[in-house]
Amino acid sequence: KQLGIDLDRLIIIAENQASTIFTMLCGKYNDQGKKSDLGILDHIRMGTLKCRLVCLDSIANLIYPIEENRGFDEHEMAAGARFLLKGMKRALPMLAETQTAFVCINQARELIGARVPTLTYPGGRPYRHAISLGILFKASGAKDGEVQDADEHKIGHKINATVEKTRGGPNKWKSEFWLDFSRGVVNKGQELAMLGDAYKIVDRPNNVMWKWEHL
Repeated sequence: KQLGIDLDRLIIIAENQASTIFTMLCGKYNDQGKKSDLGILDHIRMGTLKCRLVCLDSIANLIYPIEENRGFDEHEMAAGARFLLKGMKRALPMLAETQTAFVCINQARELIGARVPTLTYPGGRPYRHAISLGILFKASGAKDGEVQDADEHKIGHKINATVEKTRGGPNKWKSEFWLDFSRGVVNKGQELAMLGDAYKIVDRPNNVMWKWEHL
């Protein structure tokens, strides 16, 4: 609510079983290959549910069918990749048909043993292939990267955002914004100035000065 979200329009479903989540999203099929239960996207298509945004939090926390009822000492290689290959194949056409945005939150992890710093993501290549837009958000380590209150306590930080994949524009586009943990995005003037710098409307002689050009 503090971030400006209308709670009357927000539906939260607490679930981390991957099969249950994608069945709720896409519906269920019987042994004859016919749909026996409608999913969220079916109701959106028929107009019985008004929804244009679905958020999955998160890919990294999904429990896949092959992992259910397994011991903690048992490991399954590429369980997420195999499941998401099927799940995304079924979900993507329905998302496109209903014009529904599907936001997946994931974790960026450092690849162990790589010679150079390399990031990897739960879900593997099928997940990375399926997404239309991938943005990496990372807390800035700069000296001016903290948001502080009147008592100089840290209440947020600057975020570096990098477009790692997009089907609609250039990759590796970078941006910065300041996040207050309780109020959302703040210092919007600086974010606007950086955008102006990218479009050559604002000049940035150094890291602490901005020069506004008269249009």
